[in-house]
Amino acid sequence: MECQETGGSCCYLIDGKDRIVHVSDTWLEFARENEAAESCHPDKILNQSLWDFIDGIETRHLYEIVLEKIRRTRRSVRLPFRCDAPDKRRYLELRITAAQNDTIEFSSTVLREEARDTVELLKADIPRSEEFLKICSMCKKVEVTKNFWLDVEAAIAALRLFENSKLPKISHGLCRECFRFGLAEIDSL
Repeated sequence: MECQETGGSCCYLIDGKDRIVHVSDTWLEFARENEAAESCHPDKILNQSLWDFIDGIETRHLYEIVLEKIRRTRRSVRLPFRCDAPDKRRYLELRITAAQNDTIEFSSTVLREEARDTVELLKADIPRSEEFLKICSMCKKVEVTKNFWLDVEAAIAALRLFENSKLPKISHGLCRECFRFGLAEIDSL
């Protein structure tokens, strides 16, 4: 089984046991653009559990709800999200669709990109401290204090991150706004 790839999209399939069983031809190209060619190479992710690649309890919970409902209703959901590179903001749409035999297709389409000054925090190849910084998986805002989120550039300034010798590691979660939006989209199925 293969993805139903359309122009400008990148997709992957999971089977009924939530293992990644196929990635589109554009997968590796997109991973390279995001400094993730090594960690996201098909040889490293095929036949692995989707859950090995989802960071953050809120994000994982939302995906669990989405997958259960899509398998039950056989309907699709579309979720906006960002997949930023250090030098650009990328606005995407994720379409999650039921396929044959409990297989689910994830198809991401880039809606638009905006250039920006390079954000060192988002670079993959820099030394990191043992501290963690939570970034929303959907909107890419950073949690500055409990339940207070700012755009990455504003968060860097507010947290005075460049006063440290090393930048923190990045973990992912969902801000309240994105989590609520995701649940509302799922409820509409």
